[in-house]
Order: sequence, then structure tokens, then C-alpha cells
Amino acid sequence: MISPIARQRSESERQQLIADLFHALNQPMTALRCALELELLREGRDEAQRETMQTALAKAEEIARLTGGLRELLQAEDPGDERSIQDLASLVRETMESFSPVAEGANIELVLQCNSPCPVCAELERLRQALFYLTDWVIGATQEGGQMHVATQAKAGKAVLTLAISRCGVPNQESPKLPDQKTEDLWRRLNLAIARGILESAGGCLRTENDGAGLSFQVRFPLARRAR
Repeated sequence: MISPIARQRSESERQQLIADLFHALNQPMTALRCALELELLREGRDEAQRETMQTALAKAEEIARLTGGLRELLQAEDPGDERSIQDLASLVRETMESFSPVAEGANIELVLQCNSPCPVCAELERLRQALFYLTDWVIGATQEGGQMHVATQAKAGKAVLTLAISRCGVPNQESPKLPDQKTEDLWRRLNLAIARGILESAGGCLRTENDGAGLSFQVRFPLARRAR
């Protein structure tokens, strides 16, 4: 049977290997992008050559973005070494404030009920990242003119965050999606998976309910006790 210390050491080595692999991958990708950008600046290229190089540069940037997303997804499994007590309600209010211009531009009404403290144990930046990705997904699924209700409460030993929308964007299954739309859908799925991974690695859980008329996400964390 593997001891907890040996298991922790093995996981630490695995995380370091993943970080080293992505770092090694990032170096040639950065060099490729720089080389393409420099070539585009050189004179004497005809229009066809420039279009080909611009396409190659766009693909290189897309690959770099996807590998970065994969790295975040794998890192989401790690709860982090700097966990401390955070007020979930305060972080949710902070996140909603940053998304307020986005919601206003899409004519989405944000309704917040996040007044009572909800202490949870998590790494601050990871929890912020999870809340950002989750909120971005939910706002993206809200139709123009819809409402997004956000509430936190301490209940039965749990810190509970609920994000509910009254009008969901329903994709048209009959019309084929453009490549850009497919890529954007993939990114939304990836960001939601990253948020779920971060929340679950910190001891929380994420549940989804869709009754056809509305969609809701519920995040539950064990309430943390502050040291006296």
C-alpha cells in the first residue's frame, strides 16, 4: 500500500513534469510565432504569400491558446499549496462587479444576494479563476434581455453559491456551426471544465439543473472555521 507521503511526492513529481512539458512546448511555439511575424514584416511578399503566412500565424496562435487551456485543465486538479480561508460571498461580489459591463452590454440584468459571509478554504487565485470561468459561461448562456440571479448563503454547514438564469440561449441544431463558433463552444466547455476541476480539487462540488425554462448552477463548499 502506498503511503500518503509517497503518494503526495508522486503527485508533486507528476505536476512538475506536466509543467516542464508545457514549458518545453511553449518555447518552440513562441519561436514559430515570432518567426512568422518577422516574415510578414519583410518587404517583397506578394499578396498570396502574405495570406498564407497570416493563416499560419493564426493557426500557431490558436495552438498556443489551446495548449495553454490544456495546461490549466490539468493544473485544476491540484488544490494548491497556499490554501487559506476566503469569503466566498466577497469574491462572488468582486467577480460580478468585473462582469457588470459585459452584462450591461448584453442587456442582462444581474440580481445579487451575497450579503452574509461564507468562509471557505481554498487558494485565492484559483478560486477567483473558477468563479470567473463559471460566471463567463453562465452569462454566455443567457439570452439578451434575460436575468441572472446570483446568491450565496451559509446553510447546514455548507457555503452555497447559486447562479440561475431565466432565459437560456438555445443553439439551433439544424443550422451548421461556423468554424469560429465551434472553436468558441470548445473554449466555453474547456473553461467550465477548468472551473469544475478547481472547485472539486478544493473540496467543493458543482451541480447543474436545466428545466427547459431556466438553467442553474449550484456550488457547495464545506464551511471553514476561522481560528480564534
